[in-house]
Amino acid sequence: MSTQYSTQWDSLAHIGYEFDLTGTGEPQLCFYNGYVADRDIIPPAKRDDAYVMPLGIETFAEAAIQTRGVIV
Repeated sequence: MSTQYSTQWDSLAHIGYEFDLTGTGEPQLCFYNGYVADRDIIPPAKRDDAYVMPLGIETFAEAAIQTRGVIV
């Protein structure tokens, strides 16, 4: 169970889950839309300042993001 619950996130890279993306039976950590940890989503300690995260807030302005509000 994820411990990060919020009414607002500043990017789609906050929550990752283990999932068998390749059908081999080996789960790997992935994020929204199949982005893979350590390949597509690089931890800050492993990247340089020029790196742009595919799911970071800086990419939201490039294309519209559509969401649906849910009231519980």
